[in-house]
Amino acid sequence: MTNTAKNSRRRARQLTSERATASVEPNAADHQAQVAVVAYFLAEKRGFESGHELEDWLAAEAEIARAEQPCDGA
Repeated sequence: MTNTAKNSRRRARQLTSERATASVEPNAADHQAQVAVVAYFLAEKRGFESGHELEDWLAAEAEIARAEQPCDGA
């Protein structure tokens, strides 16, 4: 097999992998952006006091997770 053929096959596998990943990444990026916004507002409430970044991030993740839970329509 020639180097050109090997490179073509390698590139085809890479493109297939990129396409599969691309369908997942926007949702993950959207989720991370939502968490970042909520964490920002939590920090803002505290006056941006340092030392609480992880706490804000985890609280934001929990808040987003609760918001994503389906409602038990009563």
